[in-house]
Amino acid sequence: MSRTDLAFSEVFGPLEGLVLTHVASRADKGGDLGPGFALSCGYSPTMTIRFTAQVAGAYEHPEDECMSAGVSETEHGDGMVLTFQCCTYEPDDQDIALGFDTYCVVTANQGTAYGAVQELTLRDNVLRVVLDLDALEALGLTEPEIEAVLDVDEQSLERLRQGLRHILAYGRADARPRVLEL
Repeated sequence: MSRTDLAFSEVFGPLEGLVLTHVASRADKGGDLGPGFALSCGYSPTMTIRFTAQVAGAYEHPEDECMSAGVSETEHGDGMVLTFQCCTYEPDDQDIALGFDTYCVVTANQGTAYGAVQELTLRDNVLRVVLDLDALEALGLTEPEIEAVLDVDEQSLERLRQGLRHILAYGRADARPRVLEL
């Protein structure tokens, strides 16, 4: 196993409680409406979250019946982390009823949103993601656009590309990104 593979499995391998969990918004709990409320009231974001990722790739978790692809700012999973996940089986009736019949996006703070990617491009060594404004609060983010410069080898880039292609095609068609360039 290469150093990059080892780092990816250390960051994204142990999913303990992270795999396909649903996070209710604060508004659903009767709390502060947070940044999502401001966005729905016409706030137009002008910032892009930018970082350099030292780890990128994809990993299948047979014991958890899911696949993950993602990027991390550090080899230890510190800083910005963006993970995309899907099940390795077809969604069942319960998944459909709960809205879990698509891929999910998970951030470093374990914020989770399903079907939230509007656009995703991977050009050269830059991953650009545009998220649904409605998903920002659940993900713990303030801006919908994320850009990661991937400081990884070609093999890691290719694994990331293949993993994203598989994950973002999972589940219902209306939740897939409207722009997907890998």
